[in-house]
Amino acid sequence: MAVTLSGCSDALQSTEQHRLDAPRTVNGDPAKGRDLVAAVGCGVCHTIPGIPGATGIVGPPLTTFARRTYIAGIVPNEPTALSAWVSNAPSLLPQTAMPRLPISHDDATHIVAFLYTLQK
Repeated sequence: MAVTLSGCSDALQSTEQHRLDAPRTVNGDPAKGRDLVAAVGCGVCHTIPGIPGATGIVGPPLTTFARRTYIAGIVPNEPTALSAWVSNAPSLLPQTAMPRLPISHDDATHIVAFLYTLQK
């Protein structure tokens, strides 16, 4: 039985690694996304590399965000889900502390493009 469970674990890790290695196609501009992250004030809650003064500790640090499999441990870290999360996280996870942000769909797309640059 241990061998069977071990095989399941290996398959799960392989699937998650494949999702991390697969390119995430986003039609946003990472530079615009970085500017929006700074303007919206995401750094009040998150530590974010490349954003001056973004040293918040309320939310998780966004360092290596692009390498994460899930958002908030539940939502798959994929472009469409991340865009929805960035715009209106409570619609996906009502108990989250992350607020709905006053941004457009295009703004969310740029922010997603920026977040996917955070690999190290």
